[in-house]
Amino acid sequence: MSTNKETDPIPQEGHRSNEINTTTKTIRVQPGKHGGQTREYETLHPEQTLKRADKAPVQRTGIIRNIPTRAEIKKKKRVCRSNLRETLNIVLNWTEEKRASLGYYPIAKEQLTKLVIFPEASPSDTYQFFQYGLIDTILIFNDLKIISEFPAGLVDGVKRFKNMIDNVNPRDISLKFTNSQPIFNEEEECLVPAHQVIFISVFPGNFQPIDQVQDLTIYSHEGRLASTLARVFERTQKITRESHTRINYKSRNTLLVSSKRNEIEEREMRLLVEFESAFYNLSGLLEKLPEGIKRNLCYLIKDREDHKCQLCVSEISEESNNEMRSTHMIKKEDSASTHMIKEEDSAFEASLNIIA
Repeated sequence: MSTNKETDPIPQEGHRSNEINTTTKTIRVQPGKHGGQTREYETLHPEQTLKRADKAPVQRTGIIRNIPTRAEIKKKKRVCRSNLRETLNIVLNWTEEKRASLGYYPIAKEQLTKLVIFPEASPSDTYQFFQYGLIDTILIFNDLKIISEFPAGLVDGVKRFKNMIDNVNPRDISLKFTNSQPIFNEEEECLVPAHQVIFISVFPGNFQPIDQVQDLTIYSHEGRLASTLARVFERTQKITRESHTRINYKSRNTLLVSSKRNEIEEREMRLLVEFESAFYNLSGLLEKLPEGIKRNLCYLIKDREDHKCQLCVSEISEESNNEMRSTHMIKKEDSASTHMIKEEDSAFEASLNIIA
């Protein structure tokens, strides 16, 4: 019995029917004897396959070319004056047109240029800015990718704080930096790394306005370098036994702190004192400071009663020696004066005898 109705031929079990257009080919696979669903696969037209095959090696070569070696990563992360110059050039090349793509912008703070950094910024660049004390604020919204290259202990401290906030009410957080700059010797190697106190808190939601990049040559001035170190020390001085402060992380040159309801614990107070001791005595990492910067720093913080560095001891000793020399000279002058008076008295008595 024939019919005029057109129907698609039903493929036999396991048979593939191909529907090909000028660009793609759809392969429809009917279920086999064990059942299952009909599946369709789209393949490229041979000409398209050829074009993609031509492009693929170029793309892969580009990716491989951009993968750094461990030696290159280590060299880039090394703190030295040449890498500082490269990092400062990155900052100098910032423009308002690039701010969205770069993910950070500059602000002026105490005549220095500092950076406000958003999560979309490069983690590698952000770590460089961290090493050279160029950060004012880091904003953290969802994940911690932006600080992924920071020291592991510091990242863990931030993670614990973020989890604590998110468990109550998920909110954005920020890291606020008070920092110094690294100090180099004549061979351009790092003598003293940047010292930093970082305050972590819920992001208040306000943004500082964008400023022009300042003169970056100021980072090599002895007085300025000493004042940035003094500012770090002054920040730690605001933390007292009555402070509602938590020490989330501490290394020889970095302190991560946050607020809490209770007063600071004894264990945390000890960590704070350990960090401050380098400033009290100009010891530890600060022992290697060049003499000029050391004298400047001593002058800026010597009014603190616990500050007793070697320079202060030397000055006290010198003042004591000067006082002793002065006392000795006075005694010597008094002795000479007494001797002269006695001689004059003897001469006067002799003259009286002659007259008599």
